[in-house]
Amino acid sequence: MNLREALTTVAALLLPALILICKWLFRRRRRSSNNNPQLSESTCIVDSSASTTGSDASLPLPTGDYEVFLSFRGPDTRHEITDVLYHFLIRSKIRTFKHDEDLHVDEGIWPSLVEAMKESRIYVPILSETYAESKWCLKELAEMVEYRKQDKGRIILPIFYKVNPRDVRKQSGAYEEAFKRHMKNFDDKTLQIWKDALKDVGELKGWHVTDKDGQGAIADEVFDNIWSNLSENYELMTDELVGIDAHLKAVVERLDLNSKAVATVGIHGLGGIGKTTVATAVYNKVCAHFDRHYFVEDVRETLQRRDGIVALQNKIISGIAKKATPVSNVSEGIRMIRDRVSHYKVLIVLDDVDDKFKFDGILGNSENFVSGSRFIVTSRNIKVLTLLEGCRLYEVGEMSYEHSFELFCKHAFRKDSAPHDYAALSRDIVSTTGGLPLTIKVVGSLLFKEDRAVWEETLLRLRETPETEVLDRLKISYDTLDDEAKQIFLDIACFYVGTDKEKASYMWSDCKFYPISSINVLVQRSIIKIRDNNEFSMHDQLRDLGKAIIREEDMEHPWMRSRIWSDEDALELLLGKKGTDKVKALRVNSSSPETCQLTNEHFRNLSNLRYFDGNSTELTGDFSDLLDNLRWLQLQYHADSGDQLTNFHLNKLIILDLRGSDITDDWGGWTHIKVS
Repeated sequence: MNLREALTTVAALLLPALILICKWLFRRRRRSSNNNPQLSESTCIVDSSASTTGSDASLPLPTGDYEVFLSFRGPDTRHEITDVLYHFLIRSKIRTFKHDEDLHVDEGIWPSLVEAMKESRIYVPILSETYAESKWCLKELAEMVEYRKQDKGRIILPIFYKVNPRDVRKQSGAYEEAFKRHMKNFDDKTLQIWKDALKDVGELKGWHVTDKDGQGAIADEVFDNIWSNLSENYELMTDELVGIDAHLKAVVERLDLNSKAVATVGIHGLGGIGKTTVATAVYNKVCAHFDRHYFVEDVRETLQRRDGIVALQNKIISGIAKKATPVSNVSEGIRMIRDRVSHYKVLIVLDDVDDKFKFDGILGNSENFVSGSRFIVTSRNIKVLTLLEGCRLYEVGEMSYEHSFELFCKHAFRKDSAPHDYAALSRDIVSTTGGLPLTIKVVGSLLFKEDRAVWEETLLRLRETPETEVLDRLKISYDTLDDEAKQIFLDIACFYVGTDKEKASYMWSDCKFYPISSINVLVQRSIIKIRDNNEFSMHDQLRDLGKAIIREEDMEHPWMRSRIWSDEDALELLLGKKGTDKVKALRVNSSSPETCQLTNEHFRNLSNLRYFDGNSTELTGDFSDLLDNLRWLQLQYHADSGDQLTNFHLNKLIILDLRGSDITDDWGGWTHIKVS
C-alpha cells in the first residue's frame, strides 16, 4: 500500500468520528450559549451564516424553564429593540426565549418552540413591517393567542415596531400584501386563524415605536411591565429575622425599659455585621413604650458635611417635634432640642456614628431629657461608644455558620435550603464570607440563577480575597454590572441616598442609563433598597465602596475624578479653576450663612458636568456656551440676585431645584434661567 492509499484509508476511518465530534461540539455550543447571557446570541439563535443542509438543521431547540417568549422578524429588529430588550431581561436573570424566525428550516424545530411557549408566562411579539411575511411568526402569534385564551394568567405585550397598529388589526398596508402572497400556499382556515390572531393582538395595549422614539427607553418601559408582572416570583422572604432573636433579647435587656433613668445602649461590630438590622428590630419592638421616637440614619455621613452638626440637629428636632423651624447654628440647635425635644420621653436611634459624634455637642446634656428616655447608638468603633457616659455595650458578632447558610440560600435560591447538587458548593461559598450578613446577601444575590461555572469562579475570587477586605468582596458584585448600572450605583453612593427614585430617574433616562432595568438589577443584587417612600437606601459599606471606587480614579487630585461630593474638594476645584472634562457631578451644599460667590470663569472646562448641587453658592456672570450637558441644577436664589446671572441657557436641563429660594413668579432671574 503506497502513502496516498494509506492516507485515504485513515481518512475514511476518521471521517465518521470527526463528524460525530463536530455534531457534539455544535450541540454543546448551543447549550452553553443559552446559559451565558454574555454571548451575543442565545441558544435559540443559530449562526445565520451556517449551512442549513444536513440532519443538524432540524435539531430541536433546547428547552428550559422560560418566563418570557420573544417573537420577532430578524432583519427588522434583531440588532435594534429586540437585542436591547433581551439584554435588559437577561441581566435581570429573567429566563427569556429568543428565537430568530429566519433560521427555521423545517417543521422539526416547531415542537421545541411550542414547548417554550407553553412554559412561558409572558409573550412579547415585536410586530414589524415584514412580520406577517413569515409563516413562522404568524404560527407563533396564533399559538400565543390560543394559550392566552386557555389561561388568563398569560400575558401578551405587543410592540408595534414602525408599523401602524391599525394595519396589524385590519391586515392592511404591508400586512395585506403579505397575506396575498400567503394565499398561494395556505388554505383559508389557516389564513383566518392568523388574521384573527393579528386582530386580537392589534387590539391589545402595547408600545408603538416610530423612527423618532428612543428604542432603549421604550425597551426599558417594556421591561418594567414584564418585571412588574413577574415580580411576585422574585419577592424575597424577609431575611431580617435570620438569627435575630438572641441579639434582640440582649439589647432589650440592656435598655431596661422599667428603669426611670435616662440610658444609652451602644451596639458595635464590624461593618456589614448587622448592627443596623439589630437596632431596627429593637426600635420596632420597643418604640410603643415612648412618647416620641425617631431613627436617625447615616449619622457618620451627615457629620462629614460642613454643616453636619446643624443638619443632624435639624433631623432630630423635626423627627421628634414634628413641626419646627430649622436652626441655623449649633447653639440654637442645642437650645431647641432642650425646649422642644427633651420634655418628651423619647427613643432615639443614632445609626452609624464615628469619632466626630459628640453627644453633648449635638443633643446637649442627657440630664435634660425626661426620665425613661433611651438612646441607641451604633458604631464600628467601640472606643466612640465607651466615651458616652454610662453607655451599655453590646457587640454584634459574626453569624453562626447555619444562620449564614440559611441567609445565603434565601438570596441565592429564594428558599431556605440549597438544591442537592448545589449544597456543597453553597457551603464552600458561605465559608468565605466571614459571617457578615451584608457580604452573604450580596454574594447570594449575585449568584441567583447563574450557571455553575459562575458560582465556581466567584468562589475562587472570594478565596483569593483576604477575609478582612470586606469592600473587595463586595466589589465582586459591582464588577459584574454593566456600565449603565455602574453609573447609577456610583451616583446613588455619592449623592442620592435619601433621594426620590423617580426624580433621579428623569436625569438617568436622558443620559441613556435605562434606570428602570438598571435600578432593578441593583435591587435584585441587594446593592440598593427602595424605601417605602420611594427613596434610595444603601448600606453604609456599599456607599463606602462606591466612594472608594471614585477615589481610585485619581488618589491625589480630586478634580480629576468623575464625582465630587466633599465641600472642601468642590471648592478647591471651583475657586482654583481646576475643572476638567472628567467631572460629571459636583456638590457644594453647606448651610453656611456665608454664600460662596462663583462666576462663569469658575466653571470653565466642566464640559461634561451633568449634576450640580450648589445650595451654598451664588452664580454670577455670562454663562453662554457653558454647562451644555447639565441635567440637574440645584440652587438657592434670593430675589435681589436675578440680574447678576446672564445667558444661562441650559439646553439639556431635566431637574431644576430651587428649594429654599425666596423668589416668586415675577423674579427677574427667570429670564436668565431658560431652556432654548
